[in-house]
Amino acid sequence: MLLTLEKYFVLESNIKANEEFVPEAIKKLNYDIEAAGELYENSEDNNKFRIVISITFDRKKGSRKKSVPYSGFLKIAGLVELNDNVPDEKKEPLLMVSGLSLLYSAAREHIASITARGPWEPFYLPIISFRKDESTIDGEIMGDKCKKRG
Repeated sequence: MLLTLEKYFVLESNIKANEEFVPEAIKKLNYDIEAAGELYENSEDNNKFRIVISITFDRKKGSRKKSVPYSGFLKIAGLVELNDNVPDEKKEPLLMVSGLSLLYSAAREHIASITARGPWEPFYLPIISFRKDESTIDGEIMGDKCKKRG
């Protein structure tokens, strides 16, 4: 394992049901979704980090208010540890892709769980990639031990 998620926790959660939402009138949900990450290094161990992801989801600007069932903001922090074999220059890319992906997955589950108790169908954040390009970060670190499928 290159990266281990030791623990994660919700720092802030604000999810609102839109009482004006009209499911029959909407063919496609019209969301703006923003996700931003922050990275903090442990001062005592350079392989331990705190990653924070902030996610905002709301209707797209200019779209009708009744076009989305839920809106909200969620902030999740995770404590992660990297394997000793990860070179220093690969730490940040690995954390900002794989670490944020782990936290985003936890955020998807949290939002789906909360909205499942709401007046509309559960809302699932779309799956996104935090990779900036098509390179395989894990493959670059592991060399010939990791091969890209397909």
